[in-house]
Amino acid sequence: MRYDNSAWGGDHSPEIHIMGVPAKAATLAVTMVDEDVLGHHQRPHWVMWNIDPRDRIPGHILPGKHVTEIMGAVQGEVLGRHGYCGPKPTWLRRITHHYVFTVYALDNRLSLPTRA
Repeated sequence: MRYDNSAWGGDHSPEIHIMGVPAKAATLAVTMVDEDVLGHHQRPHWVMWNIDPRDRIPGHILPGKHVTEIMGAVQGEVLGRHGYCGPKPTWLRRITHHYVFTVYALDNRLSLPTRA
């Protein structure tokens, strides 16, 4: 991950290239989780849904519930705000953190509260 995508850098969401989106997909959803948080199994850093099917999610998506860069997309609340929260692991513990992006192809639009 680039420094610009970390909370230490610009805290900008990365561009994501997607291959193999099913033709029947109605929408996409994306999550980014930290799999190495002490005391937690996983900690979400980004949740976005109702993305029209596409082969690329643009980078630098602005914070906010509704995504202006992708019409109809919604960002859930993570770590106290709506939008991407870049990695910012503490350097004192010297633990390697693994951040996993997952893109889901869905067969419908989701009607979820933005706190989901």
